[in-house]
Amino acid sequence: MSGRTFTLAVYAALGLALLGLLLRLAVWLRRRVGPESEPISAGRRAVEALRGAAGAIASRRAPRVVLALLLDVFLQRRLLAVDPVRWAAHLAVVLGTSGLITLHALQRVVTEKLVTPYASTLDPWLWLRDLLGGLVLAGLVVGIWRRRRERRELAAPRRRDPLFVGLLLALVASGFLLGAVKIVSPRAFERMAKEYHGGSPEETLPLRVYWAKELGSGFDDLPRVADPKLYAAGKELHEGSCASCHSPPRSALASYALSRALRPAAGRLARVDLEGILLQLHLVLVLLGLACLPWSRSLHLLASPLGLLASAGASPA
Repeated sequence: MSGRTFTLAVYAALGLALLGLLLRLAVWLRRRVGPESEPISAGRRAVEALRGAAGAIASRRAPRVVLALLLDVFLQRRLLAVDPVRWAAHLAVVLGTSGLITLHALQRVVTEKLVTPYASTLDPWLWLRDLLGGLVLAGLVVGIWRRRRERRELAAPRRRDPLFVGLLLALVASGFLLGAVKIVSPRAFERMAKEYHGGSPEETLPLRVYWAKELGSGFDDLPRVADPKLYAAGKELHEGSCASCHSPPRSALASYALSRALRPAAGRLARVDLEGILLQLHLVLVLLGLACLPWSRSLHLLASPLGLLASAGASPA
């Protein structure tokens, strides 16, 4: 995907997301609360909602509203009292998704501004990314298991956005697989070596030996038993030039485990550019998720805090 194509895709996803938000907002503004409720125009309801939200933020009720947002919206304390299993699954998805969006997807505007120096290949970011992805995956799996059990016990339980759930599952799985391919990829090593060393394959041979042993890279042309002198020289090169940006990937539990299975095929995977294919797939899934969010039931992640603010501001002091 070229830079221009990606930019157009981003704008298209944002446009679909904005359209969905506007349609949802229009429906909410025109909805009557009860059969005997007084008719109210969409404009008046919008003004009252904004006034209520502003009143909640600027009044003495602000601390209580913030606490309610934390406990009722983010931590879902009411759901915990009703169904602890569903609460745990929901919280895992919320925590994992929020962390990935903030620290990974928005790393250039959030993480890199808050942490200096920052590198996604350093700990704690290396293992934290896998941990957050694991939380999302665990929450979705538990949620799917629970829904399947409900289908056996109840008459006809309501389906919960199978497309959006499938997108999240595919997004997390592609992220783990992309991380694994990057670990074993000889091309990833060559890019790093060319940028920071600029030497020929013969000159970077000690570093390749060290990376194959300690960082999991896969090279078809290395002997199974490395020369200890080459390993020692590679360690020195790594500590002098690479260690400041690359932690051992063993801490990324899911990606590293997958990389062990892929390592024998590292050369073939590099020749078909699986890393590039997975990166494009991962980006497409991100954009699809963004575009689909306002059209799914998961929009309550955004709508619930806003509704709570509006109602809190409208309540008496």
